[in-house]
Amino acid sequence: MPADIFGPIHFVRGRQSARYPYSNSVYVEGAGVLIDAGAEPARYDELRCGKGIRQLWLSHWHEDHIAFIDHLGGVPMRQSPLEAEPLTGLQHCLDWYGINDDEFRAYWRQAFTNTFNFRPRRAAGYFTPGEIIDLGSCTVEILHTPGHTPGSTSFFFREPGVVFTGDYDLTRFGPWYGDRDSSIEDTIASVERLR
Repeated sequence: MPADIFGPIHFVRGRQSARYPYSNSVYVEGAGVLIDAGAEPARYDELRCGKGIRQLWLSHWHEDHIAFIDHLGGVPMRQSPLEAEPLTGLQHCLDWYGINDDEFRAYWRQAFTNTFNFRPRRAAGYFTPGEIIDLGSCTVEILHTPGHTPGSTSFFFREPGVVFTGDYDLTRFGPWYGDRDSSIEDTIASVERLR
């Protein structure tokens, strides 16, 4: 079995080893669920036209996880209710980053629009921490893992025993990045829980 496939769970590697401005994704075969949309547009097109993408789930609201949503063909999106606001408009997004300086706001307004294809979005549904969702091919437990962002969500696939941690990057780069609402204490607690 290839290293990137765990039963119905397919790990979709992001461009440049998922270094910013890209991220990794997970695809759940059978259910057509894609988690995060910042990896590789060509791979998303392949999945959409082949096995099908029927839902998008977000681990959190950051731009590198939403950049290629438009490649998914308008599928419904689900996310943490704690992070609905920053996706509803560019001003909210910049506010959530704590970007107050006019010059920086102008720079990031252009970057979010041109590089990350930002446009206002609203979720079709929200996760409840501890919720267990039967996807047919597997069940997934929704884990609220705040710290990186207030609503960071990890996904524990009970079969085959795999967890997708989003940006809880346990390399030298991560996992805490210091946004306005990041919390080092919550990050430590979430990493301990994930371990």
